[in-house]
Amino acid sequence: MEGDLAVKVFGVLHAAFFDAQGKPIPFFLREKANTQSDPLDEHISELITGAIKGVECFKAGSITSPDLAILDSSVLQGTWKESDLQDLNKALAIEVKKVERGRNGVVARATGMDYNSTPPSSHVYLYDKNDRAFMVRCFYLFVSTEAAADKKNTIVTALTLCDGAALNTDVDLYKQIVAPRDKQTDVGSYGEGAIRNRPMLIFPNPLGVDWLDRTPSLIHPAPDLERVDGRLRRICTIKRTLAGTDGKEFNTFYCYQDSDLSTYKGAAEVTDPFPTPKERQQGRRGKFRVPVEIQ
Repeated sequence: MEGDLAVKVFGVLHAAFFDAQGKPIPFFLREKANTQSDPLDEHISELITGAIKGVECFKAGSITSPDLAILDSSVLQGTWKESDLQDLNKALAIEVKKVERGRNGVVARATGMDYNSTPPSSHVYLYDKNDRAFMVRCFYLFVSTEAAADKKNTIVTALTLCDGAALNTDVDLYKQIVAPRDKQTDVGSYGEGAIRNRPMLIFPNPLGVDWLDRTPSLIHPAPDLERVDGRLRRICTIKRTLAGTDGKEFNTFYCYQDSDLSTYKGAAEVTDPFPTPKERQQGRRGKFRVPVEIQ
């Protein structure tokens, strides 16, 4: 517990993006160079690197999930059992989910967001120097950014570092979706096309919860982080109902915010607060209507 990497990362990001009153701190963010460029991921990686003593931060390449791997320096020496590296004191993966705001100030995709072709999961794969796969705990960093008042810098207006287990504990689903998939080739009239058969996942967006918006928060499985870090204040217990249990079984998590902030006015305990994605019904492409009538 004392070396919990999620707590340490949250502390670094909280201090970098918000002042003592909880107001956003402007920072420079380079422009996106190309479609796969991730300047925010790059900036977050740079913030973490060197800010936490005895910890190394690694950034993934393009089109790779998760985005960041946070490792205790001891892990870089010797050999380890996979179970040892599922300790939050030793290793942590972070997937960064960037969320825009509409003109009305409301977080976009508040009722469910795209996770592309990788579902959220409590555990995700990393690969060692010999290309052997192993699983570590994963947290998801939800951030909403917008232009600062000077239009030259950027501010983070909401930040939640959320245990992946609060979003999904079905690791088998994760393994199934990320496993190699066959392409259907030689399609089309000239046999030159291919079908990727790539699933697209929609899961909840915690920033759709009003008391998680406009503030930095940490959602964690431990109930006593105030003992670990005096800057944290536990504001809410979150229960997540397990599917198929008729509402009788739960996983429990705890939401923390800065101990100096007193803006929280929500309930002390909530059940399933994340808005359910609306796009769960059978999808179809939009219809392009033109002013013509056909017999």
